[in-house]
Amino acid sequence: MFRACCLLLIPLALATSARGQTPSELAIAAQTVFAKHCLKCHANAESDYIDVRSLASLKSKSKDNDRPYITPGKLDESLLWDYVKDRASSMPKYGDERRTFTDAQREILKKWILAGAPDFPTEPARKFVSLETMLAGIFTHAINADPRDVVNLRYFTLTHLHNNNLHVPASNLRLTRAALAKALNSLSWEQGIVKVEEVADTEGTVLVVNIAKLGWKPEVWNAIAQAYPYNLGYAEHNNEKLKTIDDKLRKQFNNRLDLIHVRADWFVATATRPPLYHQILFESKLPDLIGRAADPRKPDNPKNMTVIDLENYLGVKVVANLLAKEPQVMRAGFPASGVSGQNRLIERHPLVGQGAYWKSYDFKASTRQANLQQFPLGPEFAGNPFNKLAFKHDGGEMIFHLPNGLQGYLLVDGKDNRIDAGPIEVVNDPANISGTPVVVNGISCIGCHKNGMRPSPQDQVRAGKGVPNVARERVKSLYPEKDDLDAAISRDQKIFLAALELTVGKFLRVDAASRATAITEFAEPVSEVAKRYYAMKDDLDATTVACELHLEKPQQVIDRADSSDVWKELGLGILAVERGRIKRAAWESLLGTSQMQQAAREFGYSPR
Repeated sequence: MFRACCLLLIPLALATSARGQTPSELAIAAQTVFAKHCLKCHANAESDYIDVRSLASLKSKSKDNDRPYITPGKLDESLLWDYVKDRASSMPKYGDERRTFTDAQREILKKWILAGAPDFPTEPARKFVSLETMLAGIFTHAINADPRDVVNLRYFTLTHLHNNNLHVPASNLRLTRAALAKALNSLSWEQGIVKVEEVADTEGTVLVVNIAKLGWKPEVWNAIAQAYPYNLGYAEHNNEKLKTIDDKLRKQFNNRLDLIHVRADWFVATATRPPLYHQILFESKLPDLIGRAADPRKPDNPKNMTVIDLENYLGVKVVANLLAKEPQVMRAGFPASGVSGQNRLIERHPLVGQGAYWKSYDFKASTRQANLQQFPLGPEFAGNPFNKLAFKHDGGEMIFHLPNGLQGYLLVDGKDNRIDAGPIEVVNDPANISGTPVVVNGISCIGCHKNGMRPSPQDQVRAGKGVPNVARERVKSLYPEKDDLDAAISRDQKIFLAALELTVGKFLRVDAASRATAITEFAEPVSEVAKRYYAMKDDLDATTVACELHLEKPQQVIDRADSSDVWKELGLGILAVERGRIKRAAWESLLGTSQMQQAAREFGYSPR
């Protein structure tokens, strides 16, 4: 049986070329195409259409015209091929699934059908890992750790994913481990990549990191704990072994911590977007922000952070770089980009040591001073000899190398104030990385810049005739030839990719094929895990809820949903209905205690 969101770790080479592949490799490649482009609409057994997870369903006849969707070995007798064979075809029908469906992926499906539609591979069922086993593994690791490190050890769990054999393939687990490592190191200002290690005797379901090595202060973990909706205690549980292990674990941490472990997928999806992204990366680290009083009237930016706060911390003197006789700046301006249909200007400043600080200037469509041919020498600032030729921007994105080589991100409005998300009239994300077209700081940028800095479109300003004389010479000094800019982008990308390999390579390279694959060819782990976590198609069924409550059998959830007045009052009675689902947003909503925590009381857990 093909499972939802399957095989996301298959190198992207398998999704772009099927030449010379074995039947098994062709099946995996076709499976990957179905997962990415068809599963959202074609994974419902109650639908009048096919379930692309099942080869039997794919071989069944359409109810509309009595033709089989797939006839192995015969394209002209395969209805599915009619639906996808060229760009004018009707499928995929909507959104990102249609926009990103390529001719190479059509070729994958064509060759798979012609090869006889070899069956999709299956995975052996994984052994159930109990909550008791998980906590015992954490405790054993803690008592064997250097006593000086224990207070700073934090654990991230995948137990609920591991136990969900129905919906979560092994590739998902590997991707989540990689995503966790990348997310943690993308939230660190330390010099080196901090290792994320698997805890022994937990079937790879628990990972550990020393948060002091990430440079995190206690308030960082406190902010994470306050946002965490799944924290449970066991003092009233009827499992005495569980209570004993938990008690020992807390004594090992001197009873100073209410939260020792969090779910890895929750952390990846939540800490890479505001408010946690801003709290961890900026407000807990930048001295100017630490010493600044919070404004309770501005929950999105309580410290009134501006781009100047970041530039001061990075030691980037933007105005001085622009005014220098030999500018320490490289620019490119173009009429459209991947996130905006309006003009965009990108600008590179070197960082002390290695790497760079990049700024984009983004514009609304109706702004007169957004014409970069006419106004190429902005922004306006005191001392700018070309203020009459200065553009006026409406927002921007900052991308900067962290000391470890990965990247950090900041979005600002037209007045350089920090914002959580870019206005849709200025920028948008066609890939829906944040779950919507809105460009959300952190997560959207991480997904878009999976390989570091993206290649720049051809500059349209240097060659223009919009300004005369001295101003034109200044344009030439700020807007270099494309080869020079491309070389700088390439250098910056190499720094990022080297750090990325150190961060995620060990989690992604699991066999000979993956070890021979360039790091750029793997799926971007953070955005994939976050999209799956928040995706509508991942609404929670009885199996998933059972796993999240550390119950071995989904029937335990079904029975409780059918019999418990408390569960019915919480809106969980639907789980007793065949194919009943609840929403992730409701399950983890924090109003004192989350719905999950309240539901967990029925099984002896205590919300923390």
